[in-house]
This record gives sequence, C-alpha cells and structure tokens, in this order.
Amino acid sequence: MHSADSREADGDWLHIDAEGGLLLLCIQSQFDVAAARICEEIVTKRRFDSRRLFSLAIEHRIAPQIYRTFTRLGLGTFLDSHSFRALELIDAANTRRNLRILSCGAEILDALENNGGMAVLVKGPALEAYVYGELGRRVFKDIDFLTRRKDAGLVDTVLRDLGFSQGRLDEVAGTVIPASREEIVRQMLNTHEAFEYVKAGETLERALFVDVNFEALWKGVGTYASQHTIDTEVFLDNSFKFTSPAGRITVLKPEFQAIQLAAHLFSEAVFFQFSGRWARDLNDVSLLRFTDIYTLIKRIGLDWPALASLCNEHDAKGAVGYAFYYVERLFPGTVPTDFSEWLEPDGSRWIERYMDDAAVERRWKLPFEERIFAHLARAAEVAGHPAESGLGERT
Repeated sequence: MHSADSREADGDWLHIDAEGGLLLLCIQSQFDVAAARICEEIVTKRRFDSRRLFSLAIEHRIAPQIYRTFTRLGLGTFLDSHSFRALELIDAANTRRNLRILSCGAEILDALENNGGMAVLVKGPALEAYVYGELGRRVFKDIDFLTRRKDAGLVDTVLRDLGFSQGRLDEVAGTVIPASREEIVRQMLNTHEAFEYVKAGETLERALFVDVNFEALWKGVGTYASQHTIDTEVFLDNSFKFTSPAGRITVLKPEFQAIQLAAHLFSEAVFFQFSGRWARDLNDVSLLRFTDIYTLIKRIGLDWPALASLCNEHDAKGAVGYAFYYVERLFPGTVPTDFSEWLEPDGSRWIERYMDDAAVERRWKLPFEERIFAHLARAAEVAGHPAESGLGERT
C-alpha cells in the first residue's frame, strides 16, 4: 500500500469505514494530489455520512484541519449545513484562542530568558507554529514548556508575575482554586512536571493553562520505568529560535521533535492504558497524535541518517519504531522503507501490545484500524469486558 489510489483495495483498510478513510485522505490532501482527488470524488458523489464525519473530526481533535480541507477543495456545500457551520465556528474560535495561547507562550519565554532561564515550547503551541505553520490548524489547550528542574523557582516567579497560580480552574466561578503545598510538592517529587499553572480569564475560553515539564519523555512502568530518558540539557541544546505569528519562540530541532513525539505517543499508548485520562482522551488512538508526526515528516522533513544515529545514541528505536509503524499504516509511503527495516526488531517489540494496570503484557484483539475509529469497542477491551469485545490476550 504505497499510494492513495490503492487504499480501498488494501487489506489494512478493511476495518476503516468511509468516514474514517475520508478523514485520513483529508489530512493527506495537503501534500498528496491523489488523496485530494479521491477526497473530491468521495464527497461529490456523497459516499459518506456527513454527521459521522463531523463526529469523528471532533473526537480526533482535527476539526479545523477537516474544515480547511473542505474549504480549500471547494467541498463545503457537500456537508450538511449544520455540520459545516459548526466546523466553521470551531475553526474561528480555535484560531482566536491559539493566537492568545501562543502569544502568552512567547511572552513567558522572553521573561524567562531575560531572567537567565531557558525553556523550549513543546507539544501543541510548538507544533502549530513550527510543524503545521498555520495559525488555528491544530487543537490544543495548554502551553507546554520544557525547562531545567533547577530553574523551577525562577519559572514559578516569572509565571506568578504574569498572573498565573498553581491550582485548578473552577469553571463555574471562573476562578482558580489554589493547589495545596502538599499537592505541589507531591507533584514535583513524583512526576516529570510541576503542578499546573492557571490564569483565569473573563470567560472560560480565555483561561490560560501552563504545564512546566522537567523531562521531555514519559517513562514506562515496572521493569520499563527507566526507559527512554534523554537529559533535558540535550533537548535544550538542540533547540532553535523560530518566528511564529505571535513572536519569537524556541522549539526543538526536527529530529528531536520526532523522538519526543514518538516517545510520548509510545509511552501513553503502551504503558498508561489503565488511566482514566488515557481512556477519556484516547491517547493511543487519537488521530491528532499520528497527524503531528506525519506533518512533521511531510512539511518539515527529517534527516533520516541523523535520526537513526540519535535513536542508537538514546535507545529510542523501540519508541520511534512503534510510532512510525502506525504513522506508515495510516499514511502509506510516509516513512522510508529502509528506515522502517533498520528499526527492526526493536521497532516492532510493542506493536499491537500494551501493559495493563497489573504490569502484565497483553496483545490487542481488536485491529488497530477498528480501535482508532470505533473507540467504544476499544474502551470495552481495556476495561475488560470480554462479552463486548474481548480482553486482550496475555503474552
């Protein structure tokens, strides 16, 4: 399966319905003329359910991308009017909010740098500004920073001077409920990040959230608890200044961006499936996660020999192999064959496997394509309801 034209006949797509397939083609259409042509054919011949497409776009957090694809290809009139109008409003609101978040991120970076600190924007804001290169195209909520743990005090001072405090947003009252000293200390001691910083706004939409990360990669559990650790200094040394729509920001170089995205996806997909948040956010099957890596490869490009060298140096072949395998499965022809082959066997170690909450390795029964577009069946499998879908087999 190496081209958009061959997909419908390919066995890997047997578990993808018309709407799921159309989502994938919409994402690819920005870089693939054949994908754009098939999109137009499917939509103009009305071979899809408009409302299910809308539902999947919301679920996978790619509504702005779908709206912009339909608009760019002149296909908006083929969606039902309510869905198209909703997508239009979501896109406009997301663009406004993202500009505010990115502007705040740039302001925080400047303040830290002016006071002798250093930080790198990661995840949502960095991906939108650098990888996607288009304001409002990616959905995100938080400003995520990576910085040195020794600079935690400086970061705290800077953020409080800018009106942030550590706590939780009371969405009804529109105020911040302060975190206790015990909660703040426990978070610092037991995780890779500080307790979340929040700044209330005049409306819920205008509230701002900052996650301060002291490590870029999440760890596993049990015997895998120390895997995929790269010193924060290495990431900071491999960052650069980039001019965003909201000002100058600092982001990771492409190959380090790839490792961070892959390791984050890998850790949450394989080791955190017992978490309530994992079940809620669909972290292992959110199309947004795979689209981030796909867009990085297609729009920015990777130095594949350099990435291979980094994978060897930092023992990242397993994480990169896992993430890139599924990116290639969703978006054929994205990952060079020789690189995929080089990743073996480390890259396939956890394909279709995960660790349950008892640190027991299990194999998925549901095919990946069914898990990603039928999340209720996937949730039932993780929850252990074999009557509904079948608990993953022990390996």
